[in-house]
Formats: sequence, C-alpha cells, structure tokens
Amino acid sequence: MSFLSRYDKDTQDIIRSKHAAPPIQRLKPVEKRTVLEALLIKISVITGWVVPQNPYKDILLNTFEEVIAKEYPHLNHKEMEAAFMKYGTRTPDYGKEMNLSLFTAVLDKYRGERREAERNAGLEAENALKIDPLTDEQMINKARGEIQFYYNERKKGNQRPIIYSYW
Repeated sequence: MSFLSRYDKDTQDIIRSKHAAPPIQRLKPVEKRTVLEALLIKISVITGWVVPQNPYKDILLNTFEEVIAKEYPHLNHKEMEAAFMKYGTRTPDYGKEMNLSLFTAVLDKYRGERREAERNAGLEAENALKIDPLTDEQMINKARGEIQFYYNERKKGNQRPIIYSYW
C-alpha cells in the first residue's frame, strides 16, 4: 500500500505533479525561460489557443514569466501542464488567442484545488497517532524495567543481547 493510495485520484495526481519537478522559483533564469517557452507550446497543443508570432510572442512570454514569478512561484511546470490538461479545454477562450487572463483563470482553478488537497493531507497528518514524549523519570523507569527484564532472562539461562532502547 503506497502513501498515495489513501487519497482520491485527483489528490494523487496533484501530489504526483507537485513533486515531479522543482518549483519555478527555484529554477535559474535561463532554465525558467526555457521551461516557460516549452510550456507555452504545450498549452497551445492542449487547448488549441494560438501562440502569437514575434514580437507579440516575446511580449507574451515576458509577461507570462512575470505573472508566474509573482503569482505562482510555488508551482512547477508539470503542475501547470496538468492544470491546462484539466481546465484549459473547459475555459471559455473567445477567439482562441493566448492571453494572460486565460492563463490565470486556469492556474487559479488549479491553485484552489491544490490548496484543498494540501489541506486535506495536512488534516490527515494532524489526526495521525501522536506519541507523547516521555519525561526524564519515565525514561529512567523504562530503562530500569528493560535492564531488569534482561537480567531475569540471563538468570533463566536465555542468552538475549542487551539492547537499550533509550540509547
């Protein structure tokens, strides 16, 4: 049973995408530019939105890079691609031309879903079994009990190794 199997399929997909690549904010500028340029092409293929020709393509890419850096620095390119696979074809596009409002509409929907998945995973972690730390006296008493147990076993002739769990 894997860690992800306890979640629904959408949450599993979000968690997989989240850990598939480093966030955009951790990429070097050259890597970020390359990744975002490739992402624009993938978005075009997924949604059918038309990539403008130069110089508008450069302007779109520059502003797209700025918006991603300001609004979505914690997302990675795999998550963005998954967001466009899921929501890009359902977003009203009025003319099939790429623009920033289309990008933000899709990424905002995904960001809300990601936040909900993280919240659910966080609640599950909070509700996990919590072990109270032992006080000094409890640790000493536990060690004494283990020593006594191993001493009695040796007295009976059982050759068990002495292992102290508190070390």
